[in-house]
Amino acid sequence: MHRCFEKIISLLFCCFVFVYGQNLEDDKIIEALSLIDVGDYKSAIEIYNELYSSTNKLEYLEEVIRLSMMIGDTKNALQYSREYQNIDNKNLKIKYILANIYMMQRNTNEAILAYEDIIKLEDRDSINKINFKALGGLYALKREYKSAQKYLMQSYEIEKDSHTLLFITSVDISLNDFAHSVPLIKDYFKETIDNDFAQVITQLSFNNQSLGDIESLFTTYYEKYPNKTNANNLFRIYIIDGNLDSALSLANEYELDLEPLVDRYLLMKDYKNARAILKQLMDKKDDSYYYGVMAIIDFEEAQDKESVLDNVIENFKIAIKDNDSSTFANYLGYLLIDYDIDINEGIKYVENALKQEPDNPAYLDSLAWGYYKLGKCNKALEIMNKIKQETLENEKEINEHLEHIRKCLE
Repeated sequence: MHRCFEKIISLLFCCFVFVYGQNLEDDKIIEALSLIDVGDYKSAIEIYNELYSSTNKLEYLEEVIRLSMMIGDTKNALQYSREYQNIDNKNLKIKYILANIYMMQRNTNEAILAYEDIIKLEDRDSINKINFKALGGLYALKREYKSAQKYLMQSYEIEKDSHTLLFITSVDISLNDFAHSVPLIKDYFKETIDNDFAQVITQLSFNNQSLGDIESLFTTYYEKYPNKTNANNLFRIYIIDGNLDSALSLANEYELDLEPLVDRYLLMKDYKNARAILKQLMDKKDDSYYYGVMAIIDFEEAQDKESVLDNVIENFKIAIKDNDSSTFANYLGYLLIDYDIDINEGIKYVENALKQEPDNPAYLDSLAWGYYKLGKCNKALEIMNKIKQETLENEKEINEHLEHIRKCLE
């Protein structure tokens, strides 16, 4: 009887300890939740850490990790996540947190491993295309384009969207495998390639020196579906390629923006055609910006520069009044300086240009030339020293100005 009584007392004591312990645990959880409600996440983290230390329950460690991420404490979040993974390596939430931390740290290799684990653990019926896309993007960052292509295609097969298609196309261009993208593009864009999409792949192809494939695709679309968007896509290619007669023909037929043509003619120093196109624009719209472009054409085309200076300066001032163009400001400032018209005013215009592009070597040269003209050669040399040596060597006019400044100091 005595032994039976002892057993009952022992059992009751154990129950008391368990219930007391459970109540204490519940009280701590309630306290942590209250602290979270008032935004005291650090104190809540401390409580969850205590709970994890006393119980070894991973749910508390998960809360520590989650709250650490909320306050931006990625260092501790990473440490706790790794500790969690040593015990349980199959928690998707922790995998996502790890992937996020590695992305923030630009730790591409570890981020790839995290996303590969996530994909393995995901339910096949509810697999997330974003994970394939993220993995494709990470491989693209490493320039491992074949792997990038593989994962991006898996994302695209789950759900087709233009952003992923653009990503795939950019990878294919990098692989010189644009043929892979063509059927995908034709399937997605039934009659007209979206203008933004076309613009990006045109730029990518230009950078990769593979415009021919893009031109062929755009030509096919235009010939099959001759509309304004398809015409504009082809127009852009013609301008880059220098096929300006075809570009002008399309522009006039579909009333496309002629400004890119003017820019291209200026780049080619074909001032006659640049002026002709600009006059078309000015006849359609009174835009002060065009006065600045006309000023450049008038000055560059003139045999006797001084004979057109007054008109050129007036046009630049009209343009600058309504346009915050650093190009016009520097051009005007340099003319005022170089022709000794008003050096101090010219310096002000150049300084305004430099506010927009502080490292532009042409603008720095203009400013240095202004101080040279004022006899402040030390100041001029100080400004010239901001220009990269390679530019100083390759730009004839800047190099000549530097020689004048050095002689002035001697």
